Amino acid sequence: MTRRPAVCTRNCRFKMSVTIAVAGFVLLSLSLSAVIPQTAPQASLATGRLLVASKQLRDPNFAETVVLLLNYGERGARGVIINRPTDVKLATMFPEIRGLHRRMDTVYLGGPVQRTRLVMLLRSDRPRAGAEHVVDDIHVSTSRRVLFDALGRAGSTAPVRVYAGYAGWAPGQLDREVARGSWHVLPADADAVFSTTPDEVWRELIDKDDVQWL
Repeated sequence: MTRRPAVCTRNCRFKMSVTIAVAGFVLLSLSLSAVIPQTAPQASLATGRLLVASKQLRDPNFAETVVLLLNYGERGARGVIINRPTDVKLATMFPEIRGLHRRMDTVYLGGPVQRTRLVMLLRSDRPRAGAEHVVDDIHVSTSRRVLFDALGRAGSTAPVRVYAGYAGWAPGQLDREVARGSWHVLPADADAVFSTTPDEVWRELIDKDDVQWL
């Protein structure tokens, strides 16, 4: 008895097409993973993180900037740009601090918000009255007294940065900016924050060998 060849019904053909499509998708995924560079996992947003502006971020307020996050939480985020020094010397702003005339410290542009307000970062291995701990040995203060105390002592070489203004984000705003690739989030780096070559900090971080950028 001659057996009739099996006839593939419409349901059979549908199952075959789905199988082929899935196989094709797997092959496509594997081929894409071989040619698309994989980004290194970013650190999670938190107080004390560094935000490194992506090469695609064109906002003139933040292009090629590095921001130290001073606060991050449900109420939003706040930080200071650490790599935009100005030509204004601290000794010019505070002539009454005698020790400053021996130092070359300048004011930094901390961000577009409240540029008439000064924010100070200092390094200290112990808690400082009037200052809040940010991360590692970095502390932040808006107290004039803390500034005078840190810099007013004769021969003081305390690592200090003073910023005019700050950067601020509403709740969820920074998360959205990070999600769309405007910022890369890195662990804090005190040496970068207090770098003696702040103009080079962004390039050094964006080109780090252990970070793969798209």
